[in-house]
Amino acid sequence: MIRAVICLPDGGFDATQVALPWHILTSRGCIVDVATERGDVPSSEQATFQGVFRKLFAPNAEAVAVYHRFIQSSSFLSPRSWSSSDFSFMQYDCVILPGCSEKRILQMVESKSLKDRLLEYIPYTLENGPTPRKICAASGRGVLCLALAEDEDGNSIIRERQVTTLPVHLERLEYFATSKSCPWMIRQHANMTLRQALKDSSQYQCGPFVMTNSSSNSAFVTKDGGLITSRWQGDALAWGEAIWEELMKLRWQE
Repeated sequence: MIRAVICLPDGGFDATQVALPWHILTSRGCIVDVATERGDVPSSEQATFQGVFRKLFAPNAEAVAVYHRFIQSSSFLSPRSWSSSDFSFMQYDCVILPGCSEKRILQMVESKSLKDRLLEYIPYTLENGPTPRKICAASGRGVLCLALAEDEDGNSIIRERQVTTLPVHLERLEYFATSKSCPWMIRQHANMTLRQALKDSSQYQCGPFVMTNSSSNSAFVTKDGGLITSRWQGDALAWGEAIWEELMKLRWQE
């Protein structure tokens, strides 16, 4: 049985980036747990369903319907604790790190216990890494959890990987659209932080400039071995399908 875990802050997760991959995996027979820092039940971000942000970046009808099923699921209502001494990512085939636009994602980005778990896990996502092969999927600012997790030499654990995250032009649009109306929004530049963590800036993959929630033609996902990254909620469906595809490859290799 394939097992995956979605890591979330206590509050502020993006409904689309969480719900669509969860639906894709659970509808195909995967067991998907939810983990928060202390095992508390999380809440979605305020901006998702209100104000200017809602008009620009609101989840579509499919994502909203799946989101409501997700928050009623047993895994959501009974999260694991990633900081618990008996918790390990190694019991899972896939670790999922969704992004969001609220400051509360810093609970994940700055968590030492989460970084320690990822430091142990990420080598198993390398193409020629140790076995058993694993998958790590991160989207948007969720990629910062990987970029800022460092090995014993002080290098990012994804220093030599091909990745993507929220592009600069979308970060700027998000900022100017919400700087006054949404004070809880995060202002950390994910794109710049990620590029600084990489060995060479060319490892960053931008994807199409035009990005919409309604067109699959603009969706973009980057794969590097078992590391699967995407940029924002508009990529969530393609990101979820890419996760499933890689999980199936692992199953065939067993």
